[in-house]
Amino acid sequence: LDNDQLNGAPIIMTEVSLSTATSLPSGIVFDLSSGEISFGGAVQPRVYTFNYQLCELLNPTNCAQQTVSITIIAIPNPDINTTLLGFPLTGNLSTNDNLPAGSTYGPATAAADNPVGAVLGLNPNGTYTFNASVSGVYNYEIDVCSPTGSDPALLCTSSVLTISVIDPVSPANTPLANPDLGITLADQPITLN
Repeated sequence: LDNDQLNGAPIIMTEVSLSTATSLPSGIVFDLSSGEISFGGAVQPRVYTFNYQLCELLNPTNCAQQTVSITIIAIPNPDINTTLLGFPLTGNLSTNDNLPAGSTYGPATAAADNPVGAVLGLNPNGTYTFNASVSGVYNYEIDVCSPTGSDPALLCTSSVLTISVIDPVSPANTPLANPDLGITLADQPITLN
């Protein structure tokens, strides 16, 4: 309700009544005392909408309705892989993701600073093949789209695939440090090793 007003001033909850004007989508919680929205259960990636109504307590016929639109996007985890120069690599981007059934991967966009001489073949289900003729680190931005259930539109985000190609006979090989990933709830500590 931060962008709502009464008589040109920000809403003060003790001066208005708040109600839902349509039913709430499953899993969405709307606190009528504060106007805060939270999730009471598992929600799938898609767009959720509902309407609410504000009425002035001193003039109960002075009311306004508005629509809330919430977009939930599934966040895929980044992927890393390593291979030796001249050895084809296969992988699957979906193994570390928790996405709805029917999610698709692709296309892949190579980073501008990737070494030349690599071919990435990416399938919509997340499986891929990779082969490189030059050692180095290859980064790709991968589009990931989740189906929205009854809504025919797709919700898309992106993830990163990093592939390190090591030349086993090169004396110039440096140590390989891969990214670490941890997921925790807000205000909860996490330890990564």
